[in-house]
Amino acid sequence: MSPNANVTQSLKAAATTLKVDGIWIPSSDAHLSEYNGGTNNLREVLTGFTGSMGDAVYVLSQNQIHLAIDGRYHLQADRECGNRSEIVLHKADSAADIIPFLRRELEKQSCRTIGVPASRLSAALYLDLEKSGFKLAPISESQLLSFFGPIGFEGPKHVFQIRTVPEIFVGVSLAKQLQKFRTAIAAATGGKSYLYHTNASDDAAYLLVSRSYAIPCQSSFLASVFLTSEKVFVLFDSTANVLSVPDDWAACGVEYFADEQKFLEQLRQQSADVIVSHPAFMNSYWPKKIADLFPKAIAQEWTGLMEWRARKNPQEQAAFRDSFLRSSRAIAKTLRWAMDASANGVISERDLANKIDTEYRAEGAVGLSFRTIAGFAENSAVVHYGACSPDVKSRPGDLVLLDSGAYYDAGFATDCTRGFVVRGAAPQDWQKKIYTTCLKSAIQVFLKPVMKAWNGREVDAFVRTPILAAGWNYLHGTGHGVGILVHEEGVRFSPASNYAQKDTAVVSVEPGIYLTGQGGVRVENVVILHEQDQAFEYENLVFVGYDWNLVDVDALTENEKNHLRLYERRCRELGTAITDCPLGL
Repeated sequence: MSPNANVTQSLKAAATTLKVDGIWIPSSDAHLSEYNGGTNNLREVLTGFTGSMGDAVYVLSQNQIHLAIDGRYHLQADRECGNRSEIVLHKADSAADIIPFLRRELEKQSCRTIGVPASRLSAALYLDLEKSGFKLAPISESQLLSFFGPIGFEGPKHVFQIRTVPEIFVGVSLAKQLQKFRTAIAAATGGKSYLYHTNASDDAAYLLVSRSYAIPCQSSFLASVFLTSEKVFVLFDSTANVLSVPDDWAACGVEYFADEQKFLEQLRQQSADVIVSHPAFMNSYWPKKIADLFPKAIAQEWTGLMEWRARKNPQEQAAFRDSFLRSSRAIAKTLRWAMDASANGVISERDLANKIDTEYRAEGAVGLSFRTIAGFAENSAVVHYGACSPDVKSRPGDLVLLDSGAYYDAGFATDCTRGFVVRGAAPQDWQKKIYTTCLKSAIQVFLKPVMKAWNGREVDAFVRTPILAAGWNYLHGTGHGVGILVHEEGVRFSPASNYAQKDTAVVSVEPGIYLTGQGGVRVENVVILHEQDQAFEYENLVFVGYDWNLVDVDALTENEKNHLRLYERRCRELGTAITDCPLGL
């Protein structure tokens, strides 16, 4: 995408007219989606940065945009924005550091009044900025965009065909789901009349036991849910074209709207003593709107839905096992093809990305769960490299990194990263060292007790130990929850995470080593956590063999060898091994 050269002049006109010191430029949409790329992403259109996360602020006194990105995107942001004088990059270590970075910059520049596109800012962030002393001036998208010429911004244009997820995959019908939810909310509110609200599209998919695949990298649909003890209202994004909804919606009393005013007419007829929500999962447009409708109601925060989603029931666990087995087969076929093709000629990064897409579809995938990362040589060191260029070709001895995932009929995301060295040249010592060290780090959770009392920060430190001992580190978290979204809240392994480990949660374990200008590796498995007496057992869902040309066997302990021998034996049985394992099967 080529951003308009006069973006800062347009932002200057907007800030001056609106009488604000700065303007917040969010990356999310009105439903707080992470994967909100292209023409529906204000930050991407205005800055040219295409990463899935990272907000920006415009500072009027400097006439500059300050863009904050976490460790996954440092190199990518340098490539996409580094030569633009009107953009100042702030390189945070983790996603949790992005908002504090921007907040401190606003304070440093004495920006006290900030214009915010309210519908694209979470209520949690809005409250955080207010508590920090900023005066916020909500502005609409149309109001902000009126200051620009044609900059390539368009609203979402998705056609939704929504279907119910069979109970065999999720263990619950819509009727049972709604009853369970209402019972929990009634208990949380002490039996008072309530209105529960969430803007998050994946919350809507979970609550309504429904999926749609019109949005790239999502199995959900752009809708907000408002629920009382008797009513369920669904408000679709005004730009969405809904072709069909499941029959059981009507049977369970679900009413849906595309027109906000018609919806509000119905909502104001309800009674509510308590407004229940989670500020992180609603945008900042709605709290005042709801407060105006129910001026006597009190607000109550409830985190139960996030906790429910993090813990997978037996049917969901079975669906994950099936989905990851399909993905493991697709990845193994792709890697074997890539090794042969790169040895006999050349393939491009785009070829590799296209091949994994083809193999996922052959396994029954209905869509990708995120944008495929296929990086060759120095591009493999760009943590979330997204270019997948048709012009970058494989060369003998190059490191290749493939990070990909898909959705199947159960509507749960898969995610796995593997790498290999292009044949035709012997692996270099540094390549074998970083691959072997990363592999040792990744399998720690299968070899040693992961204590039950550890939180996400402590698990992260445990997994990093071999990499830190070897003198390296990585600027991203070690693991994220996986569910309807590939990055799901409720469980996370990172230096900033206070989340507890949760029984039956599905979470990634993905340490990496990245050497700028040379190449990088990441070994990512996804596990189900099973709580035991004193520790958690980590059940691996991923069965994709490793490239043993890159493994220094002499650097492995006997315990590591035994684990890897059993793992590769299982991969051999499933047809998902990549290279011959020298450990003996």
